[in-house]
Amino acid sequence: EISACLVGSEMCIRDRHQIKLCDALQEYYDTEFWFYSRLGARAAFWKTPLGKNCKVFTNFLWKTKFITFQPIKWLNQKNPDIVMLGGFSVPGNFLAYLWAKKNGKKTIVFTERSRDKAGNLRKWGLYWKVIHFLYQNVDMVMVSEEDIVPQFRDEFRFGDKVVSSRYSADIESYLHHPYRTKKEGYTYMFPNRLTDIYNPLEAIRMFYRFYKRYPESYLIMNALGELRADCEQLIEELKLTKSVEFLDNIATWDDLHKEYKRSDIMIFPAKFSNGNFTIIEAMASGCLLYTSPS
Repeated sequence: EISACLVGSEMCIRDRHQIKLCDALQEYYDTEFWFYSRLGARAAFWKTPLGKNCKVFTNFLWKTKFITFQPIKWLNQKNPDIVMLGGFSVPGNFLAYLWAKKNGKKTIVFTERSRDKAGNLRKWGLYWKVIHFLYQNVDMVMVSEEDIVPQFRDEFRFGDKVVSSRYSADIESYLHHPYRTKKEGYTYMFPNRLTDIYNPLEAIRMFYRFYKRYPESYLIMNALGELRADCEQLIEELKLTKSVEFLDNIATWDDLHKEYKRSDIMIFPAKFSNGNFTIIEAMASGCLLYTSPS
């Protein structure tokens, strides 16, 4: 039987997807997923039990969460055939990589596109020269989107080791939603966080254009994010108070898909998004996707 370990990074909104993937993989591999920390307290319904196959590191040096020798201890105990690392730049991941190479194990690094502090795509320079040197014997580099392949294959010179593979997605419930039908006014959804990168104020303006033509239109919005007050102010200015609802009352993750089920169209005016889960969820549900004309 082949055994595998994913040495991850900080858990995020994807933690439920990863936990369910780990459980599903048990049919094929003796798999464990290890994370450096749990998801921060954004919303209670995101919190998911780890189960028996997922663990969180607890022993860190200098109170820095990604500097720890605990992966080595766990790897010695588990002795997996395959070690998969969540990112190149995490010190604990590099220690796990060294352990794998020393013990003749296969290594995979899963990563997103590489950007600098200004948000620009990184080029071949000192940073990636060092990373490439450190990981020159990696067996596979798995990137989260197809359009990232050239960056790691050509720019960062990992060549044929680079493959594309998306994040796991928990969409089973969404696939059973009914077909949408013609209505006097559709229900629009903005499921992304109320933060600048997802552009929620533009989403409200987009909805307003529909509302003026079809007064029966209705908008439901994510309730969390630093722009909540700005969104509420714009809604009041446009006199949309009775036609917009914030999703403050979702109790569990299993209730989330029901909000897509009652929606017809997802509004997505994001300034940038790296393979957003909400798009996958909306498409699985059968929602139309509407992006900003600009």
